[in-house]
Amino acid sequence: MIQNSTLLKACGLSMALVAGSNAMADQYDLTLEQSSRGSFASAAAAGQGQDERTDYYSVTNYATSGMNFSIYQPYFNFDLSSQTGTVTQAVLRVYHPEGGYNSPDDTETVNLYEVTTDAADLLTEDGYAAIHTDLGDGTVYGSFETSLSDEGSYEEITLNADALEAINAQMGNGTWSVGAGLTSADYTDGHIVEEVFSQSSPAQPATQLILTIEDPKASVLAQSSRGSFASAAAAGQGQDERTNYYGLMTYGFSGMNFTIYQSYFSFDLSSQSGTVASATLRIYQPEDGYQSPDDSETVNLYEVTTDAADLLTEDDYDAIHTDLGDGTVFGSFAVAGSDNGSYKEITLNADALEAINAQIGTGTWSVGTGLATVDHFENHIVEEVMSGASPNQPATQLILQFEEVVSNVWEASEEGFITYPNPSNGAFWVEAGEQSLTGSICDLYGKEVKRFAMEAGDKTQFELEKGVYILTAEGMPSRRIIIE
Repeated sequence: MIQNSTLLKACGLSMALVAGSNAMADQYDLTLEQSSRGSFASAAAAGQGQDERTDYYSVTNYATSGMNFSIYQPYFNFDLSSQTGTVTQAVLRVYHPEGGYNSPDDTETVNLYEVTTDAADLLTEDGYAAIHTDLGDGTVYGSFETSLSDEGSYEEITLNADALEAINAQMGNGTWSVGAGLTSADYTDGHIVEEVFSQSSPAQPATQLILTIEDPKASVLAQSSRGSFASAAAAGQGQDERTNYYGLMTYGFSGMNFTIYQSYFSFDLSSQSGTVASATLRIYQPEDGYQSPDDSETVNLYEVTTDAADLLTEDDYDAIHTDLGDGTVFGSFAVAGSDNGSYKEITLNADALEAINAQIGTGTWSVGTGLATVDHFENHIVEEVMSGASPNQPATQLILQFEEVVSNVWEASEEGFITYPNPSNGAFWVEAGEQSLTGSICDLYGKEVKRFAMEAGDKTQFELEKGVYILTAEGMPSRRIIIE
């Protein structure tokens, strides 16, 4: 988005850019994975080198008899530079590895702290001692208690109002980091260890930040329909039995053709307006939804040329099954057992945006899904993601981020004039209200392309080349004019 101040100075006029509304303000959840994580030790163990601890995140108190005890404190950093909207809730999810709890106490308490160290400096050893201190003091963003029973699962901590304020300050601007430290460390000698997240390593699942976002430029849509089609070997099962089921499966049977299930998701875009700048697909992975001998499976998202209505019938069954798993790829994602019970979020590519924008205000958009890593074709092997997907699972969501737009008609009583249509295909009208109107139209480089002077009640038609322009009238807010 072009900064308003640049435009105003370039046009040489004092004005404020008026942002229109998409009339589709919405709230949605967004899951981010850490852009970096690591831990710093106190001075007694600093010689071990912070670089050896990058992507390790144990929270540890080593108390050794006759020596100063050593404390490890981790950080988690998240890139918010491409995000928009206002965060109303934030949840930090940190995976607690098997064997991760090591303490003579039944429970340990961990505080989450603000981090004032720049994200780039967290990846170096510069200011080592100061960084270690920073990760374990300052404003507390939340707290949680953990024990042996939490091993092998995610700790989920709802962050407080101070954390929300800090996160919102970085939305669209940069990164946000949080530190962690044991508040229940109570052993200082005797070879005692108190440790949470022991065995943490780069191989552990990502640390996640789940943001609930209100965004006036976003629209969150639930699927209008979803379902799956099987390849010919199992087609007799009937696609109608699979409506609202969306598992992706390969059944490999020795001596038989293997069977592949491919799914689709359709979204009604007929009531939407504007230009989509980014799109995210959210698919829920049910509990126990991952069944495969492989550590992970890869899923591709494909264009669907079949009409949405035909997806609800068995007409051309084989052709539809093929359609769901080939054609232009709209995105790809990896799935593993650690994703069970959570949403997978896939940022769609430029081809998907083009297809979505073609259906905005017009009809429906569908996307197909298929396993890209099928490699077990026999011996009764099953590769499956989204297993157990059924009508009672949470909705599949399409989150659309729209470009800033202006409304087609402005109220003359409030703004002094109206412009219409906007956007247009080249020609548009400016109509004065109850007072005379003098102003200009500039392109986004500040070059004046039109000037006008109108009496109260007059209207004038203008024609411009394709592009975005700023219309300025003296004493009134500016308008953005879009020529498509």
